[in-house]
Amino acid sequence: MLDLSKIRVDESKDIDPRTIFSNLPYKQSKYGYLRDVQSEVLDSWFINRNNLDNIIKMNTGSGKTVVALLILQSCQNELEERCVYVVPDKYLVNQVIEEANNLGIKATDDINDYSFSQKKSILVTTIYSLINGLSRFGISANSIDVGTFIIDDVHSCVNRGIEQSTLRISRDENSDLFSKILHIFYNDLKNQNPANLLKIRENDYTANPMLIPYWSWQKNSDVILELLYQCHDNFKFNLPLIEDILTLCYCSITYNKIEITAKCLPIHKITKFYHAKRRIYMSATLNDDSVLVTNFDINMKKNETVISPKKSNDMGDRMILFPQGLNPNITDEEIKEYLLTKSKEIRVVILVPSFQRALFWKDVSDKIYTGDTIDTIKDKKTGLDVLVNRYDGIDLADDACRLLVIDGLPEYQSLYQTIKSSWIRNSKFIIKEKIQIIEQGMGRGVRSNVDYCGILLMGKKLINVLYNQDGISYFSNATKKQIELSNQISEELVNKSLEDIVSNFNYCLTQDAAWVELSKRNISSVLSDSNLHISTEYITLRNAFNACLARDYKKLQLIFNELLNGIERDDFYGWLSQEKAEYINFQSPSDAQRIQLNAKKMNKQLLFPISGIESIARIDKNINQVNNIMQYRKQFRDNNAYIIKVQSILGDLAFIPDSIDPRAPNKFEEAIKELGLLLGFGSSRPEKEIGDGGPDNLWDISSLVSIIIECKSGTTTELISKSDCAQLLSSIQWFETKVNNPEIKAFPILIHPSKTFAKDANPNESMKIITQKKLQELVENVNLFCKEVNNHPEDESFLLELVNKYSFNKKIISKYSEPFLINE
Repeated sequence: MLDLSKIRVDESKDIDPRTIFSNLPYKQSKYGYLRDVQSEVLDSWFINRNNLDNIIKMNTGSGKTVVALLILQSCQNELEERCVYVVPDKYLVNQVIEEANNLGIKATDDINDYSFSQKKSILVTTIYSLINGLSRFGISANSIDVGTFIIDDVHSCVNRGIEQSTLRISRDENSDLFSKILHIFYNDLKNQNPANLLKIRENDYTANPMLIPYWSWQKNSDVILELLYQCHDNFKFNLPLIEDILTLCYCSITYNKIEITAKCLPIHKITKFYHAKRRIYMSATLNDDSVLVTNFDINMKKNETVISPKKSNDMGDRMILFPQGLNPNITDEEIKEYLLTKSKEIRVVILVPSFQRALFWKDVSDKIYTGDTIDTIKDKKTGLDVLVNRYDGIDLADDACRLLVIDGLPEYQSLYQTIKSSWIRNSKFIIKEKIQIIEQGMGRGVRSNVDYCGILLMGKKLINVLYNQDGISYFSNATKKQIELSNQISEELVNKSLEDIVSNFNYCLTQDAAWVELSKRNISSVLSDSNLHISTEYITLRNAFNACLARDYKKLQLIFNELLNGIERDDFYGWLSQEKAEYINFQSPSDAQRIQLNAKKMNKQLLFPISGIESIARIDKNINQVNNIMQYRKQFRDNNAYIIKVQSILGDLAFIPDSIDPRAPNKFEEAIKELGLLLGFGSSRPEKEIGDGGPDNLWDISSLVSIIIECKSGTTTELISKSDCAQLLSSIQWFETKVNNPEIKAFPILIHPSKTFAKDANPNESMKIITQKKLQELVENVNLFCKEVNNHPEDESFLLELVNKYSFNKKIISKYSEPFLINE
């Protein structure tokens, strides 16, 4: 029998979301009323609901899902069109469906559900369903019209959308296609870095990823498209998104895969989203919204409204400490021991950037979670678990996490992002991106306004970014306020023991009454930031992408000229110039090469132009070592900030097998370069910066003395191989050719775990070896040297005494290296 009592005839539908909430007949009793912050946001949205784009910012745990469901119900009632709620993953789909059921709002996760097709239910789906090559929202033949989209946790959705529009060619699964593409671009890559290309060709996992030069990529894009179509079934979810914009893609290659990814998310291909009447983007109160412009193509002139509560007093309680910032001598091992002890009382969860780093915790962890297999992580109230590269998309409420640890800086997973970050590693844009990821991770442990959690940040590189690269300023206002309060509590603990510092966590973890009151008063004073935080640079990049889609090359020139005229000439300026050159290449390849040449001079990490660039082997022929040491020290605001930087450098000077961490050798070489600068030498990485067969590192320690350095920190062989010997011999020849001055003496150094050459090697008699023992001695003395520099950082005579005391002059070679042996 039909239940005729549920049928309504000629009734007008409520469209005010607060009224809708009040009239929901089947909502559970826990939804007795809306919170103030929810009502405030709903009222503001309702006033601005006819904007094409609206951005809503609400703190984690403030009832964002309820707000989103009420907004979609309002849109469904008013527009009488389908509504779609988009979240990052299936785990969150289930959460939203459950919330909708508890509210009594009809929702489904089935796109073919009859109720959704009849505009009676809200579809809850993932970003993967929205953005893919067979999307029912704009690419497939049976596309579905939608009136309103909500993109929840928008920053996470952006990352997954980019992943969806990235085409990956695995060497193992598509070896023929991989080989053909490598062959097409082999000579172009050889002109960039022949040594690294050999590693890629030989399937050597220590190879660094390389970018196909844009001029060759654009020229051969038609050939690449034909090759991809021969394997179309393998790429059916990716290729349709980029097949007609291949020339506007980056192509990156490494030893085991090739990645092709669009310069900006091709959201215009998802036509039902692009032309929807209402698009609403929801996020926590993160401090950088640039991704919304570059990827979802929000028109800032049309959208100037950010909807958020007036205050941020709906956050849970967090104490945020970074012990290694208060005392740089605290080791990772000490923190590990403390966390193991603490995990017997409460639940400790550690977020790490990579599986390699997870191995550090293996001996104390209950489980290491990788990928999407996280269903059981919320089942315990004590213990220590590790999450690998999972900074979003998981709720660890209440006792599921009482102490959350962020261990180290997040690492990029895509090849192009890895390449880009090596080009502009110290730019504020890279730092902003990483801080945003960290803040997302910090939000995992507090999921409501009554939840509480201690947050411990650790790792020398992370602490260095926070203290020395203004990282703290990129957190949201509320997080900065919580850090500020935590710092006030800890200000008397500078250089104290780990035990003294972390004892402060007890105030938060026991919910000490005085602390709770102080914490609430602290956060209640924070006004929500209703401003959009969009960088002009990223607006420019999206506008350039759109202009190129329209083939408006005149506009392209104006866009970049206006931007570059107003920014500082640094590494980031060089990268933007390369971006400009890539677009200009469509119209004038000769102009593009001229711009590329200037970009390369500005930033030595970038692509070599076709004509090459003059190699400069020596950084500075007139080296004033003591003055350089003084100038390096002046970069840091206090003694601890300087020591934090030193620890960050020395932490990467370790013999780590390539098989454990393929990225370690590159970090080691960068640390050797930084160490040279710290010691007042001229310091460079010729193989990476010049790419014409030079050594890994070059130190100019005086006007007439240089050290040629080859680094083999990742090798585990008992003997120094013939090929390693030949590489150092080749670097000696390179130096003699480039410098062409017999008065300049060059000393060849090999950093290797062994000091004994294989029998078939033919070493130069001047070669010296830095073994693990000598490297450790160097690291220890650099540490002591820098601590003493802090005593009198501007006293030239004192610094000169220190240089001589630790043999950080011409004697550095004999002091910290050993003669080689030959295996008989």
